Amino acid sequence: MMVAGTVRSPEAGNPRAPVRPDLLRAYERYRTRSPEAAAMACAPFLSAHRLSVGRDRTGFQARGRFADAGAAAVGDLSYGSEVTIDRAAHHRYLAIGIPVAGHLVTTHRGRRQVVSAGRSMALIGPGDQLRLAWSPDCELLTLRIDTEALRSTVRTLAPQAGNRPLRFTTPVVPFDTGIPIYGAARLLADVFERYHASGRIPHRIVDRLSDQMVSTVLLSLDHTYSDELTRAAQPCRPASVTVAVDLVTAETSAIHSVTDLARRAAVSVRALELGFRKTLNVTPQTFLRQTRMAKAHRDLVAADPDDGTTVTDVALRWGFAHTGRFAARYRETYGVMPSMTLRRAKGTE
Repeated sequence: MMVAGTVRSPEAGNPRAPVRPDLLRAYERYRTRSPEAAAMACAPFLSAHRLSVGRDRTGFQARGRFADAGAAAVGDLSYGSEVTIDRAAHHRYLAIGIPVAGHLVTTHRGRRQVVSAGRSMALIGPGDQLRLAWSPDCELLTLRIDTEALRSTVRTLAPQAGNRPLRFTTPVVPFDTGIPIYGAARLLADVFERYHASGRIPHRIVDRLSDQMVSTVLLSLDHTYSDELTRAAQPCRPASVTVAVDLVTAETSAIHSVTDLARRAAVSVRALELGFRKTLNVTPQTFLRQTRMAKAHRDLVAADPDDGTTVTDVALRWGFAHTGRFAARYRETYGVMPSMTLRRAKGTE
C-alpha cells in the first residue's frame, strides 16, 4: 500500500521527466496477471522477493524485460497496479531504479522517500534491504550492477584505495545527479534492442558498455571511495603512455577499454588521462576513437568486393556500436560517408 499523504502526483507537469520509452521489447521475459508467477519470473533478475498487491487487483498485469551484459544488467518493470516489493538484504549487486513513469516510495532504515519520474532514482546498495511501494502507473528502468565488478573497478581507478566495504551514501538520488547513469542505461538498452534481430552485437561491445555502466555509477554517486576516485592524481610517466599507445596500435579489432589500458600500464585511469594530456595533448578515449576511426577507414578502403563487407561490419569491429554516429564522425573526418568509401573500394561508384 502507498503511504497516505506522502505522494502528490510528483511527476505531473515535470519538464525534466524522461520521455516514456518502450524499452527492451525484444527481451520480454514474462507478462502475467498472477502475482506469484510474476515474483517467480522476476527472481533471476531482482533475486527472491515477496510481491504484495494492493486492494484493487483489477489492473494487475506484471511485465518484465531484462537484458544481461555480465557485470551490468538492465530491465524494464511494470505492474499496472499498486504493489509492494520486499526483499532481504543482498550483497551480490547494487540495484538502481529509475522511474520513467509514475512513482514509488522506498523505505530505507525506517525512512520513507518518494522516487518519481524525472525527479529522482532509488538506490539499493549491497547489504541493504529493499522495500518499494509502486503506484499503479509506475514503470521502472532498473539497473543491476555486480558488486565485485564495482570493487574491481575501484581498484583500477584508484589503486591507492583500501579494502573498506563499498557503501553508498543515500538511498535516493536526484535525477539531475543521476543523468549520466540514466544515459548509460538507455544506451545499454538501446544497443541490445537495436542488434537483437540480427544477433550480430559482438561480445566486446557488450563488455565495453558494461564497463562504462560500472564506471559511470562509481563516478556519479557518493560512496565510501568517492574521495579516492576524485583526489588529484599525478600524470603517469611517458613510458606508461607508450605502453597504452602500443596496445591500441596493435589492435586488430576493438579490444581494450581505457580501464584495460590503465591496468596494463599499472597506473590509475586518472593518472593515464593526465599522462596522455601531458604527452599527446589528447585523452585516452579520444586517442582510442581516432585510432580506431583510422583503422575503420583503412578497412573500408581495402574491402574486398566479393567478401560481403558492410559498413556495419566495420563499425562494430572497431567498437562503434551506434552506426549512425559512426557515419557522422566518419564524414566529419574524411569528408564522405563510409558507404561512399566502401562503394569506391568495390568500384561501384
